[in-house]
Amino acid sequence: MLKTRPLEAEDFTKGYLELLADLTTVGTIDQAAFEGRLHELQSNNDYSVIVIEDTDEKMVVATGTVMVERKFIHECGKARQRPPSPLFQILFTN
Repeated sequence: MLKTRPLEAEDFTKGYLELLADLTTVGTIDQAAFEGRLHELQSNNDYSVIVIEDTDEKMVVATGTVMVERKFIHECGKARQRPPSPLFQILFTN
């Protein structure tokens, strides 16, 4: 079964870096460095790394990044008066 969720510390052992290495140069990253960068990313509400995990295999099989871009246009990107989507609530609320 596939599960979509935010990146978490356990993904270090679930093939996350190996997945990235299929696309680009990753280099040598130990678990402490991975968790340190993850903490940095999690503390920034404008940036969210999402993974898809194959829960049967306990492997990360896909990843993507959602970024909020701050704008000057459209009155500084003023949000419309509507409730946030469920995806937004999952990604950007604690």
